[in-house]
Amino acid sequence: MDDVIYIEDQQALRDVCGQLCGCNWLAIDTEFIREKTYFPQLALIQITNTELIYCIDPLAIDDLSALYELLENPAITKVFHAASQDLEIFFHLRQCVPQPIFDTQVAASLLGLGEQIGYAALVEKVLNIELDKSHSRTNWMQRPLQSKQIRYAADDVRYLSRLYPLLYKKLEKLGRIDWMDSEVARLQNPATYKPDPPNCWQRVKGSGNLKRKPLNILRHLAAWREHQAMQANRPRRWILSDEVLINLATHQPMDRDQLLQVPLLDSKIAERHATDLLGLIDQAQNETEENWPAVRYRKKPSAQEEANLDLLMAVIHLRADEYRLSSTQITSRSELLKLLRGERDLPLLGGWRLKVAGQAILDTYQSKMLRH
Repeated sequence: MDDVIYIEDQQALRDVCGQLCGCNWLAIDTEFIREKTYFPQLALIQITNTELIYCIDPLAIDDLSALYELLENPAITKVFHAASQDLEIFFHLRQCVPQPIFDTQVAASLLGLGEQIGYAALVEKVLNIELDKSHSRTNWMQRPLQSKQIRYAADDVRYLSRLYPLLYKKLEKLGRIDWMDSEVARLQNPATYKPDPPNCWQRVKGSGNLKRKPLNILRHLAAWREHQAMQANRPRRWILSDEVLINLATHQPMDRDQLLQVPLLDSKIAERHATDLLGLIDQAQNETEENWPAVRYRKKPSAQEEANLDLLMAVIHLRADEYRLSSTQITSRSELLKLLRGERDLPLLGGWRLKVAGQAILDTYQSKMLRH
C-alpha cells in the first residue's frame, strides 16, 4: 500500500492537514458503527488529494481539531458519496457540517446514471472497475486493523477522487452544476441532523393507522423514547420497539396491572419504566383535543384523478427522456396527486425541477387537457 498512509498520532495528523489545507477539493469517506448506539461511532476517516490516501485513526488520536479545521475550510470542496451519514457523524461531533460538499451519488442521479446508486455500482459503471466487497461487514472499531481492511477503506476514496472530476465536467457541460447546489443544500443544513423528539412519532411504523387520541399518546411516548435513547446512547428499539409504542397507544393502560398486559411489552421494561409510561399516557389523555396531532387520511385517488395522473405522468416521462433523467428523480405520482388537490409547496415547482418539468405540468393542469 505505497500510496496509503495510516495516521495514528497527533503530530502526523497536524502535518497531513497542513499539507492538504491548500487543496481545492478533497475526497472523503468514513467508517463507523452504530448497531449498538444511538449516535454513530466514528472509527476511521479516509481522505485523498489524488496523490496519497490518508487513513486517519480517531481512536488513537485524542485531539482531532486539525482535521475539523480542514473539513470546515469553506475554500475546500469536500467530495462524498451518499454524504448524509458521514455528515451526521461530523454534526454530532461538532454541531456543524463540512461545507461546501459535492455528492457523487447526487451527481449520478442528475446525470441519469441511476437514482441512489451505490458507490461500487457507480465505480463499475463509470470507471469499469469492480470493487472488493469482502470487508463490508468489518468491525471498524476493532484494533489493529488488517492491511486488507485498510486497503478496502482506502478504495472508498481512491476511486471517489477519480469519479469527482468526471462527474463534475459532465454536470458542467450540461449546465447542471446549480442543480447539484440546490440538491445538497439540505445535506449542508445542520438542522437536517438535529434530533427532533417532538416530531419523531411521525417516523414510527404504524402511526398512519391511528386515530387522533392514540396518535397523541404515541407522540408523547415516542418523544420520551427518543430522549431515553439519546441519554443512554442506545438504539431506539432497545428502549421500546415501534410495535410496542403502537400497542401502548392503542391499549392505553391505566395502571401497572394493565401495563403488564400490553402485548410484546417486556415485563422488566414495564416495571422499570411504569411511572414514566403511565404518566405520559395520562398526560396525553388529559390534553385538550385541539393540541392533538392532525390525522391526514390518505384518500385514494378517484377514477378521474387516476386518469389525470396518467396524463401528467406521461408529461413527466417525456420531459425525463428529454433530459435523460429518471422520472422518479423529477417527481412522483403521489406528489402529482397533491398538486391535483391544490398543494403548491412542492419540490416539482421549485429549482431546476420547475424548469425541467414543473412548468410543463402547470401548463397541462391549467389547460383544458385535464378533465374535472
